[in-house]
Amino acid sequence: MGNNINRTHMKIKRLCIKNHSFLGTTEVDFTAPSGEPLNTVVLAGINGSGKTTLLYSIKKLLEQGKIRHTEFSTLPNILDVVEYIQLVFTPMEARIMALMRKQHSDSPDATIEYGFEGYNPFADYAKPEREPQTVLLKHHQDEEFTLEQLYPTWIPSDRQFVDQKHDIVKLLPKCITLPSETHFNNIQVTLQPFTYQYRFFQTVDRDIAQHIPDYFATFIDKRVYQNEDIPVKESIQHACADINTMFETLDLESRLIGIKSDGSRMPVFRNHKSGKEFDIQGLSSGEKQLFFRIMAVKMFEAHNSILLVDEPEISLHPAWQQKILKIYEQVGQDNQVIVATHSPHIIASTPKKNVKILTRNTETNTFEVIDYTNIQATKGVPVERILKDVMGLPTTRDPEVQERINQLWEWIYQGDVEIPDFTQQYHELEQLLGTIDEDLVLMKMEMAKQKWKKEQ
Repeated sequence: MGNNINRTHMKIKRLCIKNHSFLGTTEVDFTAPSGEPLNTVVLAGINGSGKTTLLYSIKKLLEQGKIRHTEFSTLPNILDVVEYIQLVFTPMEARIMALMRKQHSDSPDATIEYGFEGYNPFADYAKPEREPQTVLLKHHQDEEFTLEQLYPTWIPSDRQFVDQKHDIVKLLPKCITLPSETHFNNIQVTLQPFTYQYRFFQTVDRDIAQHIPDYFATFIDKRVYQNEDIPVKESIQHACADINTMFETLDLESRLIGIKSDGSRMPVFRNHKSGKEFDIQGLSSGEKQLFFRIMAVKMFEAHNSILLVDEPEISLHPAWQQKILKIYEQVGQDNQVIVATHSPHIIASTPKKNVKILTRNTETNTFEVIDYTNIQATKGVPVERILKDVMGLPTTRDPEVQERINQLWEWIYQGDVEIPDFTQQYHELEQLLGTIDEDLVLMKMEMAKQKWKKEQ
């Protein structure tokens, strides 16, 4: 097996799309300069550039089972053959698939699938019609094994896997989608203990949000029963601390402190500045987006998974946008986080190797992807530069004000600073922007320079 398989968990390495109505025929590389799959990928661009379309194309190709393994990367021109996603897997998954292919190679049912000879068990693994029933891998024409059966059987006895044997679900890969248009208002609890059911595809929507209060209540119950030697109140405090720690870098005003004692079992929060306590409906819109989205990912046991996040910046203060990627990166283990965003704050907090700028060439009406080889810088760059250089914004000022500033500069370069219109426009902008505005200060310097030249 290749080194990538031995070192990484399930991650997308390459995406090839053919004859898409919007994206056309294109290839997107999800690897770092070293050739390893990126843990985080930020898809950036203006409205209509194809960010969300590309995000959902990933899910669609997974649903269709158009999946290639890293070891199957030898065709000379794959774009002339078929669209696909190239993935790398855990050593365990690779061993299972190698076994399946070996057993199918001599089978009369072995076929050439998507241009590659041999059996692709992951195609069955990811089929949505397998859900919500137990996901199956075909072993033989009349014989099937569940993933839950295969994983314990094929977990190597190596020491590195000993601690994982007790929790097979966490080893199973998943594709978790977080859409942008999700409203978490008037959430009701079911008052039922939460039991996680594995599915390869999961989507964070209102239906899922209904289970989050139940998940948290069950989370607290487990803590209490697992620690019977300490007071119940202390166990609840520890459980809340675990959840609050996930949001620690954002410095939120609201902190989780427990569940309501009126029988509803709704999560209770406290504003650490005002001291006011309230249930989940009392959170601000930004806090609701954070709590429900992140808790849903945690509820789905997001390990060894692909997270597809559309517009993570929705309802978030700019200071939270600067740090939100770290929250998604840390909510589980060994995940690949792929986000589509308009936020210059998210882009400015991301190294350029992790950024893909999506554009449309208006002359040829074609879709283009710009990667780190053609991006000067992103992380640490001022937001104004991100807006202009990455997002293609002509100006960060109000367009009408910028037009008036441009007119003043034109008069200055033409030497028309004595005309009444210039004087009026300049004083009006000085009243609007203040005397220390950058453009107005530069104008003063230019006019002083021109006056000095005339006097020589």
